[in-house]
Amino acid sequence: MQVAQQQVGEDQPAVVTLYDFRQGSKLAPDQMREVEEVLQNLARVLRRTLGVYLNASVWLELQALSQGSGEQYLRNLPDQPITALFELLPHTPKAVWQMDAPLAYGALHCMLGGRPDNCELITERELSPVEAAVLRRFCKEILDTWALTWPLLDGQAPVVKEVVGDIAQVDVELRHEQVVIALIEANFAGQEGRMWLGLPAGILQMMLRKVETKAAGKQISSALLSNTGATEVKLHVYLAQQMMWLSALQELQEGMQIDLEHHVSDPVAVYLAGKKKFLARTGTQRGRLAVQITEVVG
Repeated sequence: MQVAQQQVGEDQPAVVTLYDFRQGSKLAPDQMREVEEVLQNLARVLRRTLGVYLNASVWLELQALSQGSGEQYLRNLPDQPITALFELLPHTPKAVWQMDAPLAYGALHCMLGGRPDNCELITERELSPVEAAVLRRFCKEILDTWALTWPLLDGQAPVVKEVVGDIAQVDVELRHEQVVIALIEANFAGQEGRMWLGLPAGILQMMLRKVETKAAGKQISSALLSNTGATEVKLHVYLAQQMMWLSALQELQEGMQIDLEHHVSDPVAVYLAGKKKFLARTGTQRGRLAVQITEVVG
């Protein structure tokens, strides 16, 4: 802290951030290419989904992708950016999706019932609370589309935290993050502009590495299976279990019936190494008792 304070000067507070030495602060080139493909695909899909959502002509295209500091990203934003703050994963640093005022007010015009061919807007003004709420729903539509087109977001349900119209309202935690910066050119209902995305590099890196780990695990499992495919394993099929008093057990004789709580149409459990792996139904095949697998449970 003392060294940092000497470097920034007496009138500026020193900032210390945690660093994870297990991973770098920047995405590798192959990871950047994957993110680029994801955003290109998102832009293509949004042309259709937002066009239907706004009932207007919509065009988007990814123009550039780079890495930099959050401070650098925020410094390049206009003075009054229309900005959505959202989380890719729960309880992680917020990402930023900024759009130029003509795009934001063009989308508002269509969402509030305006005609796309009569879109004369006043954009040099503050965003009202009602407009911010409507734009929040618009940004949620974008994130929902992203979650559908990117398997890494499937089941994550990214959340729009807020939409603001002033750079001073942007959460300062992004300033101290390494971010992936994406530039998207767009046109909503004849209104042209740019959208700048600031995505925390650490969060993207964590998500991408999870996929790499899963892929490596599948490769290892496939290799093990190919080498052990001829190994015999024992499967145990359990029809049902019944509790009895010891006195009732002593009275059992040949020909007596034991009622089971298991219905004849209920599936039976198939165990492997003591763990339930499948559900099955009973039957016969070529004169022998058999079970047919109906569901994988483990």
